[in-house]
Amino acid sequence: TGHSFFSIPALTMKSIADEKRNGTIELMLTKPIKTADLLCSKFFSNLIITTLALALTLPYYITLSFLGEVDHGAVLLGYLGLIEMSACYICIGIFSSSLSRTAVSAFFISSVSVCVSNFYSACLLKQIGTGIFADLFSYLSMEEHFDSLSRGILDSRDIIYFGSVITVFLALSKFFICKGRF
Repeated sequence: TGHSFFSIPALTMKSIADEKRNGTIELMLTKPIKTADLLCSKFFSNLIITTLALALTLPYYITLSFLGEVDHGAVLLGYLGLIEMSACYICIGIFSSSLSRTAVSAFFISSVSVCVSNFYSACLLKQIGTGIFADLFSYLSMEEHFDSLSRGILDSRDIIYFGSVITVFLALSKFFICKGRF
């Protein structure tokens, strides 16, 4: 699933970086708009675009449901998991964009962080095997939380995990934008 989210860094790379490069971030932040409102608007606009892209796959689901038995709960929770995972990647992309002045560097920071985190968390889990560190890396792995939802298991820990990742990266983005104002 991580490789299918490669387009999200391309979608989010200009979110803040272009505003910084063009000098419009200062102009926007002098208006009566809060930094949090600015970030939320960028987040939700990217999430809507990504959700629409996921909605374009619904005809496959509908066709398969006419052809045979489909576990509708698992499919719908899988879509929920994809949207939540997309939201996390969008927040990571916005955070990467808030760190950089160019869209290209934001793209690379975001792509590398998403790919490396997915690859290394899977490799570390295989290397460590069992124990407290394996449990920690398993809990921090976005794939683990998505897999639970894609199997049709709605667990509040998964929802809390995705919500926490979104909150942390939006807060970090706000911090770096506000830090750059002074």
